[in-house]
Amino acid sequence: MPEGACARLRGWPHVCNGCNKRRYHCSMPFRCEYSAARAQLLADGELSAARRGVDRTEEEFESIAAKIRADLARGLSPAQIADARSSEFRAAPSTIYRWIERGYAGMSNMDLRRKVGYRPRRRAAPAPTPHGPERSFSAFSALPEGEREAACEMDTVIGRAADRQCVLTLYLRCCRAQLCPILSLGSGETT
Repeated sequence: MPEGACARLRGWPHVCNGCNKRRYHCSMPFRCEYSAARAQLLADGELSAARRGVDRTEEEFESIAAKIRADLARGLSPAQIADARSSEFRAAPSTIYRWIERGYAGMSNMDLRRKVGYRPRRRAAPAPTPHGPERSFSAFSALPEGEREAACEMDTVIGRAADRQCVLTLYLRCCRAQLCPILSLGSGETT
């Protein structure tokens, strides 16, 4: 314990958090406060750091990386390398891809024959809903509580395209009951 420390710090919980003088009237040069959020961040960082990197000795990894580089030069994929070298070292194809992507032992994605030829996938923009903003969940949430409780929510559950029936779900908010009648897709009848 450093000199000038409060006697409160010598006993459990060894922090100033419960002290009355802590904020404005404490004249002690050494203070110690506990922050749960900061402690959680430090613990999460330690857990993450423990799983980072390569779980091998330097010599083992250099030997493995040399074999992987030689196999990549022959045109083998990481899946083929992991399968062919399973008796010599254990590494999943995803691990080999990760090592290559991170540039360990001088490897790069340029060594992967097929990955270089792929273009990044274009993601389609989400399709707009057929109804306007007046029928959105935010508009529903803005309604008064009484109107929301009196509402009936409806949806349709359709299976495969070959199915001849679907389920109509009706949720009655006022009594918290859900009805699920089965509908025929062709005739519109309820069975």
